Amino acid sequence: ALGGHSLLATRLIGRIRTELGIDIPIRTVFRTPTVAQLAERSQELAATSRPRLRKMTVEE
Repeated sequence: ALGGHSLLATRLIGRIRTELGIDIPIRTVFRTPTVAQLAERSQELAATSRPRLRKMTVEE
């Protein structure tokens, strides 16, 4: 009813993962309809999130 769909939610999740290093389930995006609620939930998820991947270099 307010617009938006799963593709936009997936793009948002990717951006959050890139910028903040937090994995947010798509279900969370739809269950938290405001930015404030999503921010609050993301702080909870950040505490339990796995560490970000690091680029490894191969030494010869």
